[in-house]
Amino acid sequence: MPVTAKHDERRAQERVHEPAHQLEISVDGQLITTENWSIGGFRSYGLFHLDNKERFSGHIKVPDSDIEITFTGRILRVEKDGARIASLADINLDDLLALLEATAA
Repeated sequence: MPVTAKHDERRAQERVHEPAHQLEISVDGQLITTENWSIGGFRSYGLFHLDNKERFSGHIKVPDSDIEITFTGRILRVEKDGARIASLADINLDDLLALLEATAA
């Protein structure tokens, strides 16, 4: 899994950029795919109905697996190009570990 090591990195956790290891996120009936993610959150296009600092609930699915996880997130910022940066504000630790294992290269 690649790591970005730029000085402007905002997440302390390793980011997953590999397209084959991205997550499907379902919120309010809308299905999106992450652009990159870490154990702290994700970046994605979609969820355009959510504004900065707004909390939401959804499900994370790992493609080609049986893993589906319920979580609560929060929009940390909306980028100029419309991408949403979201934190995983509330997620079960065992689910998070299963998620990392299922997407490991």
